[in-house]
Amino acid sequence: MKKIMGLILSGVLLSSTSAFAGLTLSSSNPEYNTQTVKVKCTDSAGKVLADRNAIVGQNVAWFLVKAGFLAGGTVGHCVFTYTKTGAEMGEGDVSLSGVSEGKVSNVKSGVGFNVTVSPDQTAFHSDVTISIS
Repeated sequence: MKKIMGLILSGVLLSSTSAFAGLTLSSSNPEYNTQTVKVKCTDSAGKVLADRNAIVGQNVAWFLVKAGFLAGGTVGHCVFTYTKTGAEMGEGDVSLSGVSEGKVSNVKSGVGFNVTVSPDQTAFHSDVTISIS
């Protein structure tokens, strides 16, 4: 019952985040979606902070990035994997500044993929988009 309530609460929080500043993972390729892209985030010591399906095409508020992907911390290294082939799509470092800004830096594209970050990788922004093609 506790797990079901947590899932419902997560769904409500995620569906209500469009007004919040946050991170968006996007792709114009419909094959890259929440069911086919996994994200694994680790800390500087290599400890796994999250290993779950990515949220594709939806803004995820920074406080949810912190809770759901960085295990309550403010930094992590995240790798995106295409589950149908096991191919690494790309990777980058996620850093948060409070609950309203973040940045993705040191981005590297996997073989056969192109990963870009906007607006840029050098400063904290209220909204950041990672695009995978």
